[in-house]
Amino acid sequence: MKKICVLTLIAMMVLGMCTVSIAEAPQIKLHAIDDKYTDDLDGGDRKSTVEIQTALDEYGDGDITVIVNDQSFTVESCCSVAEKYATVQIPYQEDGFYTLIMPYEYGPSDDPVTYMFMYMDGVLYNLGSVPAVPETIEFDENGDFTTTIRARLLGTWYRPADYVIASAYHWDETTEQATEEHLVTEVPRDVYPMGQIVTLKKNLPVLASRYDTEPVKTLTAGEKAIISATDDCRWLYVVDAELDEGGWVKMQGEYTATIQIGESWVDETEVFDGLVYAD
Repeated sequence: MKKICVLTLIAMMVLGMCTVSIAEAPQIKLHAIDDKYTDDLDGGDRKSTVEIQTALDEYGDGDITVIVNDQSFTVESCCSVAEKYATVQIPYQEDGFYTLIMPYEYGPSDDPVTYMFMYMDGVLYNLGSVPAVPETIEFDENGDFTTTIRARLLGTWYRPADYVIASAYHWDETTEQATEEHLVTEVPRDVYPMGQIVTLKKNLPVLASRYDTEPVKTLTAGEKAIISATDDCRWLYVVDAELDEGGWVKMQGEYTATIQIGESWVDETEVFDGLVYAD
């Protein structure tokens, strides 16, 4: 009976997280890395204190420890740690809220990472990280957010990215207690605008749709083309720069893409001239 009551309460909590609506989107606050931040962090009418401790070398590289009251998490081997951190309060249930705490690093070669921690109902959770700085993150009233991140494939460019905070609730048969888990994760879009002008190094067959298998036309080597969109994973949309006609091309890869031409897979640099690569 206790298990049923607890799980029912959890379901009500989740419903509350999904149905809250306010007029204004939550706004982040920035704090100096050495400043403690004391406030009601979870709507419990009690003050809690956020403290960020760092152990850094002369280059600003090292470890970050996030402390709230007597709870803490440490992130090791950070690069170019920022001299500030961010907090934001997110509406939760009918009249409550929770607080996200976000120290961050600029990373090597302008590859920033924001580390996200959530303080809710008196508990500090490690949500994971997002490859962006807090100043570029826009939250909605449900705690979902959008930012701009570096794309994975086809050189160096940036695209929008949407994130949600995923949750899980577990029942421990031994302790007869419910436990929670919360993690941040990206919600992929179907395609992202790219808009990169390139010159084709090879003839490039294109498909009318991502469901077709036979090319609808072939773009000619030596001509200018535009990579107008991609899912940053499996597909890109390429058009002739003069005629604005083209189609879909399949690709694969984790850090650099290989492009499908007939039965062969060809490196992106052997297909497109003009992709931008930054260190």
